[in-house]
Amino acid sequence: MKLSRILFGTFMIATASLMLSCSSDDDKGGGGEINNEEREAEVKGEMKKAQLLGFVKDINGNPLSGVQVGSGTAVTTTDATGAFALSNIEVVKGRTVVDFTKEGYFDVVRSFDEASKDQWEIVMVSTGNSGITATASYPATNAKTLSTADGMQVKMPADGYKDAKTGKDYAGTVKTDMLYLNPDDDNFATMMPGGDLAAVDANNKTVQLVSYGMTKVEMTDNAGNALQLKDGKEAQLTFPIPESLKDNTPAQIPLWSFNESTGLWEEEGLATLQNGVYVGTVKHFSWVNLDWPESRVTVIITVKTKKGTLVPWTVIHVGQTTCVTNAQGQAQCYIPENTDVKIWVESEDYGNYSPVVSIDVSGAAGGGTIQQTLVLPDLAYIKGKIVNKEGSSNLATVWIEYGNEKTKFYHTDLDGSFSIMSPTGYTGPATLKIRAANGEYFSKNFTITGQDVDLGEVDINAKIDPTKTQGGIVYVNTDAGKSYELPVTITGDNPESGATIIDNNFYVIDADALDQEGNWNDPNFEMTRWMFSSENYDRAKGTATGSFVYMIEGSKGYTIAEVPNANYEVKISGKQIVLNMNGRGIFQQIGPNGEGYGEEIDENTGNAAFTGAGLTYNIVMSAETRKPLTKAYAPSCMPFPSKGEYPIGLVITGFTYFSKAAQGYCDGDRSTFDQLVSICDANLKGWTKNIDNDGDDVEVSYYSASEHKLVILEYDSSESWSDDAVAEIESAYDLDAPIMVSAIEGLTVDPATLLEDEDEYYKAPRRAAAKVKTMRSKLMKYFKK
Repeated sequence: MKLSRILFGTFMIATASLMLSCSSDDDKGGGGEINNEEREAEVKGEMKKAQLLGFVKDINGNPLSGVQVGSGTAVTTTDATGAFALSNIEVVKGRTVVDFTKEGYFDVVRSFDEASKDQWEIVMVSTGNSGITATASYPATNAKTLSTADGMQVKMPADGYKDAKTGKDYAGTVKTDMLYLNPDDDNFATMMPGGDLAAVDANNKTVQLVSYGMTKVEMTDNAGNALQLKDGKEAQLTFPIPESLKDNTPAQIPLWSFNESTGLWEEEGLATLQNGVYVGTVKHFSWVNLDWPESRVTVIITVKTKKGTLVPWTVIHVGQTTCVTNAQGQAQCYIPENTDVKIWVESEDYGNYSPVVSIDVSGAAGGGTIQQTLVLPDLAYIKGKIVNKEGSSNLATVWIEYGNEKTKFYHTDLDGSFSIMSPTGYTGPATLKIRAANGEYFSKNFTITGQDVDLGEVDINAKIDPTKTQGGIVYVNTDAGKSYELPVTITGDNPESGATIIDNNFYVIDADALDQEGNWNDPNFEMTRWMFSSENYDRAKGTATGSFVYMIEGSKGYTIAEVPNANYEVKISGKQIVLNMNGRGIFQQIGPNGEGYGEEIDENTGNAAFTGAGLTYNIVMSAETRKPLTKAYAPSCMPFPSKGEYPIGLVITGFTYFSKAAQGYCDGDRSTFDQLVSICDANLKGWTKNIDNDGDDVEVSYYSASEHKLVILEYDSSESWSDDAVAEIESAYDLDAPIMVSAIEGLTVDPATLLEDEDEYYKAPRRAAAKVKTMRSKLMKYFKK
């Protein structure tokens, strides 16, 4: 048994454990917060690295948590403040496309021209009956009319339904939810799909729309499966005329459907003015928009104060749409030609300042560009920088609480910087509230003076104390609208627990948990096992895709979670690794008597979204391949061949048992090996020497207790060497060679102790592999292959 392989005990455990988290079909790479086959199949554009931040609220302004936010293969979930952050987005023909879904709310897809570091605000509407929504359940054989208090009406045909997926006729109970958006509504711009009213007409020409109202109708069966109008059937739509457009009522206005793949409206039919309303028909349902098309006019808006200070990251209303100023205080949007519009900033978006500041813009010819400047009063700012020293991300959600009021929520920049407009008309005590990326809350008291306040660096230290607990929480939001928390913590002091990094692989495990023995006779017995892993970790970018697996097993049943294509953001902070993980996968709970056994879940599409932020673990070991391995990267006690280098080797740091090590591989016969031994004999005088000669295999070790150093030389005549194989191999750990030399310094244990435990080291990964393989085989019968 080779002593040097002991250094990689943890790596072997994690490698064996990987059998739990992926099968041969799971290795499908990709980018973004999530990569799963269903979303991959739907991607129409390309995934790009770009930052998109935002908040999702309900129509009353309350933050919505647990909203699934997706762009192409990237998916994340809003937190308790309604905040979301994407670092990868899908771009379709120059437009960012993002979808928002939450159980009990109407889905919405938003799309704007591509822009990095963009910030969005989204309003989602709950289903049910209200002034703008209607819901009904009725037999498919009956005709049904749905209407809202605002006057929107949809007449559904009798015997007019089919299964949206299979196309088969449907004759059961239909559950229908309808939503109507009135352009005069204050939230119209943040509720509507798309967001900028960009469209493509019947001649494939890009146009800008003037909306007279839009509606969405969602139809499902009793099991929640989507329904659609069957071929040959139509529904009749009646649109009321918005108060602001009653002086402009053409005889006919086109109808438009929303293409959720491109984020554009597409012309599809006509509505006719009849007795003060517009009436039209549709043959299928998505979003339907009653709009007059015009050529586009580009508007570039500069927002500044009376003193000339530019106003960044502020929501600007432009007619029926909104846009956000960039870091330079500028925003670009589009308006219809020959259409007068108003540009303004709402009070809540500018320190609650009143009255609202606005400018009127006269209609302009299509195809051109106009420049506008919006001048706002000078307000004081509260600024600072969130600093999370040696913790997770500096990105946070911040707001100010003062008196009985509070400001809007704001995202910090990635470096933690923030700037919040001071509330108008208030001076006195206030509190900066912070929600860190890992979900912890922090506060800092200060005084609002009416002048600029610089809070400087605000150290929140949002991390898990590694002396007490490593890890954090993975949050689960199922498609059924339920939320769960999965603790992924390490509380013991097992030196094998934590993160092992070798080249582009990393694994995070709780070694104690993997080694648990089940006491099934105990009615309260329960054991938890989990692992994060990746085989394509990019150290330079700090990104990776891989897997996450979690299982609670006990007398009371099972909890199973598996994300085969998780997406990671990785930060190395000293001797710790910090993970942000998102993914879509399987979440299943099975009772002790098989409750839940009958539910089939497709492994490819999953049934839940997973999010974990600021998951902090100690690094057990980190190793990188060097070609060649030179003396500059090795402990000074390491012997080298006559060429002064090894063709390939590993440089190792951070292992619990030592501070620094290197391992070199080379070709050679017994005489080459003996020359290296002679170098050690000459240079390591007074060290304890041990020789293990097993026929053609020889291992010679040198140990200095006073210097805490160890050198091991190994010769195996059965191993072959290929220069071509060495040139092609990516990781030296995958290499076996005739000669392998290891040098270790900073040893914290006696090598004799390691030798005594050597057999246990090699049994542990095999036990772990057997356990996780058995676990997976037991679980796979619950999942649809």
